[in-house]
Amino acid sequence: MYGKSERFEDYQAVDAAVAAVALQLADGSERSLCRCARARVVLVQSGTLQSAIGQRYWLLGRDGGLFIPAGAEARLEARGRCRLIVLFVNPARMAQRSVQPERVSPGALMFALAQSLAEVPIARAAEPRSRRIARLWLDELRLLPLPGIDLPWPQTPRLRALCDALWRDPAQAPRLPQAAASAGLSPRTLSRHFERETGMTLAAWVRRARVLLALTEVAKGASVYEAAVAAGFADASTLCNTFKRVTGVPMRRWFRTADSQWAFDETTFRRA
Repeated sequence: MYGKSERFEDYQAVDAAVAAVALQLADGSERSLCRCARARVVLVQSGTLQSAIGQRYWLLGRDGGLFIPAGAEARLEARGRCRLIVLFVNPARMAQRSVQPERVSPGALMFALAQSLAEVPIARAAEPRSRRIARLWLDELRLLPLPGIDLPWPQTPRLRALCDALWRDPAQAPRLPQAAASAGLSPRTLSRHFERETGMTLAAWVRRARVLLALTEVAKGASVYEAAVAAGFADASTLCNTFKRVTGVPMRRWFRTADSQWAFDETTFRRA
């Protein structure tokens, strides 16, 4: 955090439509966003951020964003050195409201306005200039109810234990019969319960976990090929094809930097 208090409570309680704070997180460090009456929007300026909300996980790349509804608790973990802005928003001031986490697609103006809000001392967050910036920022806010790279977690204890083990090392994930045996279930029973609780097959879940692991490795400085091997893919091409199938966009778009206003900043990504 640069130049402002680290007490998130100050930003939750401030008498302003939007209050913002800038953070810098070292690789592997975590911050918690506790439940509060304000919604939160997290914008990633550089690095890669893993966010857990309830039983779902998101991985946000550079220039990505995530809306966290009021009353939700979130855990943020940096993958590589990470710079981000957290905005605390009065949900009553939002034209587009949601009670679910949603992805945000921030443009250059939205980032510039968020940066301006983050530079305002907390005592001046409700002054006329700050209110004008906040109104314009809210006009730019667009929530996207589209599937991102999230990973649903089952509720049943033995299925959760299985997913915990798979998440620790998805590259070495066993096949369905072995996974079912470790959970004390038949393959058919495991498949039926797993899909009912997560909305996807075990194979699809493992595939998505491998994509997340690969992105984490790239964020730490590995090449796409090195990340693919570490995540259990045969080669970089297989990873890129799987990435597009999971996210709907080519992998190169996830790491775009040419159109970013933060291009002057050090990037944690390296192309293959």
